[in-house]
Amino acid sequence: MSNNYIMSFMSIVPSNDPKAVFYLAIDNPKHTALLSSYTTSPVARRVLLDIINALDISKQTGGIENIQNWDDSVYYIVPNVIGMNKKEAKKALYYFDIEYTGKGDYVAYQSPEAGTSLEIGSTIRLLMSENP
Repeated sequence: MSNNYIMSFMSIVPSNDPKAVFYLAIDNPKHTALLSSYTTSPVARRVLLDIINALDISKQTGGIENIQNWDDSVYYIVPNVIGMNKKEAKKALYYFDIEYTGKGDYVAYQSPEAGTSLEIGSTIRLLMSENP
């Protein structure tokens, strides 16, 4: 039976003191992406919300709430790399694309400046010099 598969999703609620276990299996789904999360997540969310309401599970406090969705852009704070050598700067700017200008092995100037919040993959321009 080629191209026959099962998409599945499993969860417990609440995670730190389980009151319910939920397992969803969709046998041989049609007209959907091959990524299970695109197909199962919307169904699972609706059922889990019903389970939470039926069991009267209240929202917990004291934790860190994740307010980011899977398709949200991710931002990082640009570190200060002035005075670093090229290798150190590249490591510190891991989440960004780097564009080098000038000659030398040390960062004399960076744009945008340190402390700026930029989307992952944004370009950081570094002016290189011979001296730190």
